[in-house]
Amino acid sequence: NVEEDKGHTTPNDSDGQLRKQSQLESIVDCFPNVIHSFGYGSGVFAQDGAGKGGMVDLILVTDDAHAFHEANLKRHPSHYAIWNQWGGPRLCTAIQRGKGANVF
Repeated sequence: NVEEDKGHTTPNDSDGQLRKQSQLESIVDCFPNVIHSFGYGSGVFAQDGAGKGGMVDLILVTDDAHAFHEANLKRHPSHYAIWNQWGGPRLCTAIQRGKGANVF
């Protein structure tokens, strides 16, 4: 588990593992309009056979998908496929709400 501590905000370089709650919080703080989040994956929880350089996967919860995508497209356009960049937050939100389990 990740320890709750307000210390250094990067993973331990030797294995890619997050060591402190503040490290995960510093990643989540890069995203707009997040009301709840949790991390999983080999960067958060040690996994046998994962090797070095663990991956941190995130679930981000927002109460306004359009506002989230509008701000996140400005901050992190590379997080989106090119057609979502062209279509903007309206297209991103429509895809999210119209396909699957309302997850994008």
